[in-house]
Order: sequence, then structure tokens, then C-alpha cells
Amino acid sequence: MVGCTWHDKSDRTHICFFSVQTFQWLALRWQAPLTILGQDVILLNKPG
Repeated sequence: MVGCTWHDKSDRTHICFFSVQTFQWLALRWQAPLTILGQDVILLNKPG
């Protein structure tokens, strides 16, 4: 997992970077489509 080197705690859209395995786990848990476009671009679509 890559750690955050920057942050803005007042902006709710800023998140830390997670591993691909974390996104895969979230996609399974939420039953959400996961698209990996590149090393630093991952889309996780919320169903509904």
C-alpha cells in the first residue's frame, strides 16, 4: 500500500491511495463494478 504524502483534511474528496487488492475487496463487498484504467486510475461504481 502506498502511503499518503499530501492531504487536505477539509476536502472530503481527498483520500489516501489504496492497493488494487483493497479496491477488489471493496468491489466484492459492495457488489460494485471495478475498472482499472492504469496504475493510478481506478473507477469503483456505486450500484443503484
